[in-house]
Amino acid sequence: MANRPGLSREQIVDVAVALVDAEGLERLTLRRLADHLGVTPMALYWHFRDKDALLSALGERLFSLVELPAAVEDWSDDLDAVLRAVLEVLRRHPAVAPLALTTVLTTVPGLQLSERVLGLLCDAGLDDAVAANVGGFLLYSIVGLVAAVPEEKKSPTSLPPGAVASDFPVAMRLAPHLIACEDVDGFMREGLAVLSEGVRGLVARAGAAPSP
Repeated sequence: MANRPGLSREQIVDVAVALVDAEGLERLTLRRLADHLGVTPMALYWHFRDKDALLSALGERLFSLVELPAAVEDWSDDLDAVLRAVLEVLRRHPAVAPLALTTVLTTVPGLQLSERVLGLLCDAGLDDAVAANVGGFLLYSIVGLVAAVPEEKKSPTSLPPGAVASDFPVAMRLAPHLIACEDVDGFMREGLAVLSEGVRGLVARAGAAPSP
């Protein structure tokens, strides 16, 4: 195995993202990545001093893929559009999505997103501490939303000991939908709506800005 000439940082990140998409973040190592690229690990160290630097680059790539929409006059409509743009990217790379949490303030694209979201929250009238809390919660929630899509396609075959189905009619009726999400787009859309409406409600209760 040799060092491939002209191997760029961008090429390495491309393959790393694809590898994580296919196998999960926990399986990513510099040695495994080098094997996929057909180079020696030393070729990667020219670009990344260690795995943490590589993970930072993957988080940077995520945020660089977010196409921030043109600003509109209404802060809440603007925030909705930004959150949808973030969700769209994270849905394409759910295994990479957790890296957004650690790189949002340590990469330029992450800072650009942070500036936009936090600026909107401050423009809505929230004080700095509340705006920071809400901004952080939104990012954590979108990452969680992407990771929370139920994948198992079967319902429980039995109830817990002592439980009687007739005591839980609503839970029993909805259990198949909770366990096997047949409408992923609806799951994402409604989850994002909960976040957006929550922010509007918080602003309205604080009397900071009228709720649209």
